[in-house]
Amino acid sequence: SLPRNGAFQFREELYWLPGWKDAVKGEVTIIPPRGKSFSNKNTKPSFFSTSEAELQRILDLSDTELESVQEARRLWVEEGRELSESLDADLLVKVNNNFNFTESNVAQYTVSVPSPDGSFRVLRSVVRECDLSKATIYADRNSQTLSIWSATSW
Repeated sequence: SLPRNGAFQFREELYWLPGWKDAVKGEVTIIPPRGKSFSNKNTKPSFFSTSEAELQRILDLSDTELESVQEARRLWVEEGRELSESLDADLLVKVNNNFNFTESNVAQYTVSVPSPDGSFRVLRSVVRECDLSKATIYADRNSQTLSIWSATSW
């Protein structure tokens, strides 16, 4: 049981438990609120949000090929250039076969505000659904309050 003798309300409450470092191995991930979910776990990972290391692992790329894929992704995001214009045919096939090009509609926003003298800064991070066409984006029936999946300040 938790120190306040109730159910979890925030993921950070895990850190209140004695010995939590012995129980939690690896990364801590965000769990969607009750009644909401991420996209199907059997789908391919997103091409746009996959890390460099995962790109290289999934596609089994050489360093040169990884640079080509990264540059093609940058050109897509910044200039709207199609991957077919930036990648050779073999790499394009590998990318298309292994990645999803539809985003999950879940976003993390992080804001950093430094103190006036620069001696410290405050970070605020919010994870939320961002598809305005879905009713689940709102936390209330009147569709006036956006649903926040996770909020953290430090």
